[in-house]
Amino acid sequence: MTPNSKSPISSRRHFLKSATGLAAVAGVSATAHAEDEAKAASDAEWYTIKNGRINQSVIPWCFNPMPIEELATAAAKMGLKSVELTSPDHWPMLKELGLTCAIAGSHGFAKGFAHREEWDECIEKLRASIDASAAFGCPNVITFSGFRRELTDEDALQNMIEGLKKIVPYAEEKKVTLALEMLNSRVD
Repeated sequence: MTPNSKSPISSRRHFLKSATGLAAVAGVSATAHAEDEAKAASDAEWYTIKNGRINQSVIPWCFNPMPIEELATAAAKMGLKSVELTSPDHWPMLKELGLTCAIAGSHGFAKGFAHREEWDECIEKLRASIDASAAFGCPNVITFSGFRRELTDEDALQNMIEGLKKIVPYAEEKKVTLALEMLNSRVD
């Protein structure tokens, strides 16, 4: 080794110091670049559906605590078609924004046609929702099986069939589709 040459240990130290310094500079640069990109994205125009092939709908509870008016305005701005499961008192606002309600609510999921003692309440709420939907042009109304609780699968299924037969003709008459959501009785 000559007097001016560095020892292998010194060379490694120099390399590690240099590499660490470069990594720090790169990290700062990457952070600044990411911040610039985020600012550019926030300053950019809203994403809007361009080809009309997307018929997307949003549900307000997924965006809590955003007010429905704000969600509907954003949905319209993006070119979405619907804000679903909103109450009929919001439907005029949706219409003003060029939106619809793809599916209307009804009796909620805790009660349903699996239990005969819940039929009257479900049918009453379904009739009101079917009427409002038919008047507005909402094509679908959701209904639920309800929780099975102490019923056997066979009894719950038979009750649902008999109970739904009491409301389906009314929905058909009003040209509204009932969408049945089956519930998982194993989840609280």
